[in-house]
Amino acid sequence: MDKRCAHFGGASGAPFFLLSMMPGILPDHCTHERSPLASCLACVEICPRAAWSADDNGLVLDEAACNECGLCMAACPEGALTAYFSAPLADSSRKAAFWACAPIAGEKGEGVLPCLHAASDQMLADLARRGIRRLQLAQGECASCPRYPRNGLTLEVRLSQINAALQARGLAPVVIERADAATWRKQSDRQQEFANRRGFLGALLKRPGAVLQPPANAGTSCNDATVVGAWLQHYGAGPLPSVPTVDFSRCTLCGACIALCAHQALLLRRSNEEAIFAVSPEHCTGCRLCVDVCADDAVAVGEWLTPPSPLGATLVKQICGRCQNAFWQFAERKERETFCPVCRKTGGKNPGRLVEKDHRY
Repeated sequence: MDKRCAHFGGASGAPFFLLSMMPGILPDHCTHERSPLASCLACVEICPRAAWSADDNGLVLDEAACNECGLCMAACPEGALTAYFSAPLADSSRKAAFWACAPIAGEKGEGVLPCLHAASDQMLADLARRGIRRLQLAQGECASCPRYPRNGLTLEVRLSQINAALQARGLAPVVIERADAATWRKQSDRQQEFANRRGFLGALLKRPGAVLQPPANAGTSCNDATVVGAWLQHYGAGPLPSVPTVDFSRCTLCGACIALCAHQALLLRRSNEEAIFAVSPEHCTGCRLCVDVCADDAVAVGEWLTPPSPLGATLVKQICGRCQNAFWQFAERKERETFCPVCRKTGGKNPGRLVEKDHRY
């Protein structure tokens, strides 16, 4: 299924059964597919079984070593890995949600994850968006579990970052509560019985035939940091998941970062002879591809920071004195460049090069 999840939760809005956690791969989303300079190793660094590895040809998954923990899907900044997650059981009247790890629950099903630390930022932020204030977790001894994230990026760490961003905007945090297996099972049975009865009868009245079949894409889950960033930005200033910054004193306006940013977190907004080099951190996933391709070390990406101001810069168009093609200059720079970035780099000794005359990025 080659499509990005661009929303919170699943297609039906209801909890999903966990069918399989062997990651499916969407190559077009992976940074290694977009550029050989990509350095992202998020899946490699978190995998407790070293099932992911990197070589000269890119990333490799050893399916025999994979224990289907799902951690890599939460770690991937580009949502390039997908599988079937189970959303937590929720009790909106009590503003509470319930999740258990598979070793404690003893089975696959609603409200169960193979590892609780596979919950992505998007899944956790969705709880707050839905008004959930208490997250009850039933889990074993994580530190000794073979599914524990190798880099320590746990559910607790992710939720603490999201809570800090919520509180900075005057929003209530989501508090974790612990539960044993028996308590969680009682809540699970109660919630499933209630959800099944209400969901089935309600859907039956609206769509008598459709309710007997699961949604076509039910359960598809992928991490999309841009959804979290855009949602937080809606509530005002404060920390965002990923914040790109550009040192315009070092930038040569080669356009590589803009050309390779798939989410328009870095964007050129043009208007006749002027343009804005815009930085939109709410759209950034933290893939760091912009950092990887910048030959001038002008781009940096921070995590869970409040974006500085100003973020962008005004540009003006100029004609290169050597190749006669248009290029952009920083309007605030007192000393203007005479030649375009390509001519400055090559010395004008490559007349057969490809240059777009309006310097589109």
